[in-house]
Amino acid sequence: MPSPNGVDGAALASLSDRWAFPAASVSRDVQRELNHMPTALNERNATPEMEAAKAHPWVVLMPVFNDETAVSRTVESLHRVLRAEAAAGRLSRGVVVVLADDGSCHPLTPPDLPDDAAIDEIRVLRLRRNLGHQRALAIGLAYIAEHLPCHGVVVMDCDGEDNPADVPRLMRRAEEEGMAKIVFARRRRRSEGVLFRLGYLAYRGLYRVLTGRSWRVGNFSVVPRRHLESLTAAWEIWNHYAAAVYKTRLACCEVPVDRVRRSFGRSGMGLTGLIQHGLSALSVHADTVGVRLLLASTACIAAAFAALLLVVGVRWFTPWAIPGWATSAAGLACVLIAQGFLLCLLFCFMTLAGRQGTTFLPIRDYRWFIANVIYRSRRTPSKGAEPISVWDEAAWAAPAPPVPA
Repeated sequence: MPSPNGVDGAALASLSDRWAFPAASVSRDVQRELNHMPTALNERNATPEMEAAKAHPWVVLMPVFNDETAVSRTVESLHRVLRAEAAAGRLSRGVVVVLADDGSCHPLTPPDLPDDAAIDEIRVLRLRRNLGHQRALAIGLAYIAEHLPCHGVVVMDCDGEDNPADVPRLMRRAEEEGMAKIVFARRRRRSEGVLFRLGYLAYRGLYRVLTGRSWRVGNFSVVPRRHLESLTAAWEIWNHYAAAVYKTRLACCEVPVDRVRRSFGRSGMGLTGLIQHGLSALSVHADTVGVRLLLASTACIAAAFAALLLVVGVRWFTPWAIPGWATSAAGLACVLIAQGFLLCLLFCFMTLAGRQGTTFLPIRDYRWFIANVIYRSRRTPSKGAEPISVWDEAAWAAPAPPVPA
């Protein structure tokens, strides 16, 4: 409660206790400065950069490969959802969509934007070759970190299976967490067939056994701006985005969502692609997988050695031995011990190899894979869809790559 002279008595008593001077000895001018210090500090700290950060847009990143119709429908659905959010006063920032064209047979062009679109701009990153959607995501994240000051990045698939209607929920959850956590969409229900679901359950069990982690998330997520720097410096996102997030131990939370059906066409990922995708997630945790398999091999060696001792004991100290049985059982136990030892060596090298995977660094190397960038803006339609080299962008501050001798 303020004292008669306008000074907050509790704050003054706290300062008096800290600095060991009596409150009455503080002059009125000093007391006035102490009372106004927080306001002065706030005004002093309100830099132009902080004011500009309030206007940073959301960025939506989608990898695309031969899915121009599906991505057009997804962008249209996203536009309707975001326009409804803006009309309800729940969306105060702009939105930029970045499409990572992963070497499509017919180069992707940015979809048209209506005059009342909630999406301000669409950029298409044309990659030099097909790399797979996980690596296209890594390149897209590195490009955004370098070129697009933003509030956060929404990562989603372009085929519509990540429901655009769930995007505002993820955005709100990220803001409720103070933009300090990466928000993943936890798959509550899938739209695939029974056979796929059985295989997915088996994979989840294998993943849990080999890594010690449960697996219920995919690409659909929101990445706050503060975590982009960490992710783009992690080589693991070159193999698998979601697994890399958990490997880097960034703060995460989950929002349950239902996965819906594709908006158009059929998925181009067959059984081989699904298996490769699953192995890529395991490769991120290669060191953990190696240690767990090493422990399992050690346990098998111990069990085989115990069986060998049991066979020798039965053969020499009991009358239960069957002629020829002891030799076969002992030989089998020795073979298992030798194989377990070789597996231990293999998993040791696997663990060591998993500790050094810095051959690719996204923030450093992504530029080599971008052929050009195409812009389409609602506010400046005169930009059209002219391809611009990533080296010619004004925001690009790095020097041109050296020419090999």
